[in-house]
Amino acid sequence: MKVIWISHGSTLEGAERCLADAVKILANKEIEIQIILPSEGKLASILKNMGLSIHILPQPRWINEFKDTSSLFKRFYQYLKSIIKLTYLLRRLQGDIIITNTIVIPCGAIASKLLGITHIWYIHEFLEEDHGWSFEFGRKFSLKYIEWFSEIVIFNSQAVYERFTEDISANKARLIYHSVEMPEGYKACDIPNLEKGIFNIALVGRKAPGKGQKEAIEAIAILFKRNYNIHLSLVGGDFGGYTETLQELAQNLEVSEKVDFISFVDDPLSYMMAADVVLMCSKSEAFGRVTIEAMKLGKAVIGANSGSTPELIKDGWNGLLYQSGCPSSLAEKIDLLYNDKSLREQLGVNAYSWANQKFNSENYASDLLNVFNEALSQE
Repeated sequence: MKVIWISHGSTLEGAERCLADAVKILANKEIEIQIILPSEGKLASILKNMGLSIHILPQPRWINEFKDTSSLFKRFYQYLKSIIKLTYLLRRLQGDIIITNTIVIPCGAIASKLLGITHIWYIHEFLEEDHGWSFEFGRKFSLKYIEWFSEIVIFNSQAVYERFTEDISANKARLIYHSVEMPEGYKACDIPNLEKGIFNIALVGRKAPGKGQKEAIEAIAILFKRNYNIHLSLVGGDFGGYTETLQELAQNLEVSEKVDFISFVDDPLSYMMAADVVLMCSKSEAFGRVTIEAMKLGKAVIGANSGSTPELIKDGWNGLLYQSGCPSSLAEKIDLLYNDKSLREQLGVNAYSWANQKFNSENYASDLLNVFNEALSQE
């Protein structure tokens, strides 16, 4: 079986990291894989190191991620040009299955249909809720387009599945939780600014309004007034200058010394490993890779009761849930684990066992291969 994977990005964001994990697993199952990326980058380097063939072909996005002032005629010309180039490339690669690895690029679906090749759409995003994007041609039409031009549509969580099956037929929809692969022989690096004896909390994710760093800082301020010896590490890149907003908030709440702002790092796992508790405060997390990584490190996780997070955290058993958007609720959950080490450790033990049993490469490979075979049988 030959599978061609089309990505909208070349970085190591959620969908791209899922792609890297998936192709590594499938390559071990002797599936021939080709990858189409929009540019060179970290993802391309990782895939090349796996010995995979990479093809560079930029593609237009059909979302309002950026304000595009191009005329409608020019936009259609961009789509047409991309479809022609992509069709030519796909004809040369001669795949059995083509996978569009994101909701934001539409051209692979039409190219697949023109060539009569099985097409699978793999959706990793809520779109509006998690990124603030909307479809250029409207939600209703765009989702019907996804349904029309795909044999199967894969969703990465139950929450995302339910969000889109309002418009995409459940007959074509499939839920697959992807694996979360931890580095082999992982050894945490030392974190220079973390003092021993302090209750350390980590929140990993890009600094953006929807990721919940604001309520994490506000929760720390509540606990600081109780004289708790705590420290919060906010790890991740910046979105639109939001870091400055968060720094001003910490200063106004007089907790600047209790909060570290760490930009993007290659090894965020070290910050989670050094933490007593890991937070997942995103209001609309489509999957929650960081949550699973923290669980696989044996950490207790406190997560917002929204998005896909309640699918991953069974409150009181492998983590704790708090009321999303409510800093006082988050503070009370942190307070509970601050004062109950045995509960914290038991949550971590349960989380480690559950995450490794559910989110592993064998399960993921089996689920993907079942969907591939099902899609091919529909020809």
